[in-house]
Amino acid sequence: SSSSSSSLADGGTAGLVITNPPELFDKVVRVQDAEHKYYFVLTYIPDLRWCRVCPMMRSGHFEDGKVRWVLMPEGTGRELDVTSARCLPVHAVPKRQAEDADQEEWAIQDDTSPNNIARDLEKKRRIT
Repeated sequence: SSSSSSSLADGGTAGLVITNPPELFDKVVRVQDAEHKYYFVLTYIPDLRWCRVCPMMRSGHFEDGKVRWVLMPEGTGRELDVTSARCLPVHAVPKRQAEDADQEEWAIQDDTSPNNIARDLEKKRRIT
């Protein structure tokens, strides 16, 4: 039998909107309306646009004077499950190239302010 709309199971695209969600896994992000300034994306599921993020904290400075950011130790900061729509990637340079994020240190170059994060997220939504 023929149907006017095809299902996704048989390869149809009825009702499917294809966009290019940003690659967020292993990235440092700002999370809208969250307690901490920066979070590290531990888990990212693009199909669901869902992230599990871990808060970050300052941990001294690098020799060049930039702030050293690390993951908060387990039990000291609450990991969050958030939609990726609330996540704004920031430019962060891993300094140790560690296999385990718990051992990594980042230098973050971020020009967003808390006042601008909502605007920057809206701009990101229009692009994706």
